[in-house]
Amino acid sequence: MVKATLAGLLMVSLLATVLAGACAQPAPPAPAPSPTAKPAPSPAPASSPAPAAAPGQVFKFKYQSCFPKGDPVYELSGNQWVRNIEKITNGRVKMEEYGAGELVSATNIHDALTRGALDVAANCWLWNTGTIPEASIFWIPMMYENAGQEAAVYWEVQRPIADKIYREKFNQTIQSILYNAPQIMWTKKPVQKMEDYKGMKVRAPGGITTKFFELLGASVVSMTAPEALTALQSGALDGITYSTGTVIAYKLTETTPNCILPGPQWAHVEIHWNLNVWNSLPPDIQKTIEEYSRYVNYHSGTVKMPQVDADWTTTVEKMGAKFYRLPPAETARFKAKAVESWDWYAQQSADCRRLLEETKKFLEIK
Repeated sequence: MVKATLAGLLMVSLLATVLAGACAQPAPPAPAPSPTAKPAPSPAPASSPAPAAAPGQVFKFKYQSCFPKGDPVYELSGNQWVRNIEKITNGRVKMEEYGAGELVSATNIHDALTRGALDVAANCWLWNTGTIPEASIFWIPMMYENAGQEAAVYWEVQRPIADKIYREKFNQTIQSILYNAPQIMWTKKPVQKMEDYKGMKVRAPGGITTKFFELLGASVVSMTAPEALTALQSGALDGITYSTGTVIAYKLTETTPNCILPGPQWAHVEIHWNLNVWNSLPPDIQKTIEEYSRYVNYHSGTVKMPQVDADWTTTVEKMGAKFYRLPPAETARFKAKAVESWDWYAQQSADCRRLLEETKKFLEIK
């Protein structure tokens, strides 16, 4: 049982200031804790405005999203971040902005960042189907009570460990969550108990998510998101894990209109930098970006995504989606399988074990 919760909402003074084109970067106050909450550290306040641009000292980078332009998640998962980074650095950082496929395919973003073909990207472990075992902690099933709690543990526990892994193995550094909507299973036929998964072909992205659905009894296929969309349309898949935003964007209620709650995990998109590019920035700009990234992380989890997901749920219901909430006894059966998948994850590497242990410790899970 998760004992810790993240209560309250962050104020949005920084975001309003940024969008107004201000140079200073005031941080929002900490969330107001509830009597049962274990409060997560709030974003650190910026002690001074962003430094003035030195004559001729402008850093130009190429940024690509893992979502195509026109996808509703594209706006949520990065291009607002790009424009605001330019503003809070007083124009010292400039980014050419691209959608998925414009420079490299979404599935090649990770490799392109590592070798320096991309400078900055909104990326997701989902696109690299199981190739980075440690990173599947970002999609751990049935551990969090809400997106705010998940954002807190990401920033305070998981990101520092994962960042070290990415620096050492992949020549990248990772920053904030830009998008962390509930990632839920959509199926052709309703699922109201675990046995309904028997014989069902579902898509999962690999790692701990794939293990979880295998334990539920599904026949799991690991493939990228574009491949999965084609498979759904052809009838080769019976189910898929997606956020409601993606279901809306690709009209998936036509093929998989049924959804079970609670959803197993949160969908993650983060900002990744090529490490050489990041190290080319002077320390004052790095600090400004890091402080803003911390703000964006908490704002996504406690303000933005809960509001957006509520709107998406209303929209997808109008499109014909049907939601089925599992009764408590059946939810407990699903949770038991989730815990089995956690144990499996811990066996994949020493870093996997540490990530799981530190996550559980932060959330006071035994």
